[in-house]
Amino acid sequence: AEDQQARETLRFLIADGGRFPGLVERHNDEFVQPMIDHFKAVIDAGVAAGEFRDTPAAAFTELVMSPAVLLSLWSLLFGERKQVDMAAFTEASIDLIMNGLSK
Repeated sequence: AEDQQARETLRFLIADGGRFPGLVERHNDEFVQPMIDHFKAVIDAGVAAGEFRDTPAAAFTELVMSPAVLLSLWSLLFGERKQVDMAAFTEASIDLIMNGLSK
């Protein structure tokens, strides 16, 4: 049910967000930006601790969220018709991100 609601919210924002910019901004302010801020804090802490490289990618924490965004769009486009192995996708995404940031 929660996945369905999230999927329908995303579908609405993509399809009709241009007509309701206030809703898009609210979604950004209440959902997207807090996640970006959280990931930025984690990455900045990792750079400060010497665990991550200070790369240009560190300035674009949206990249960390991109696998989740891709899965959301995939679900919107294909629904149950084209399933993704979530465990393998998650592992591959974490590997890509961590090896991209690791020293």
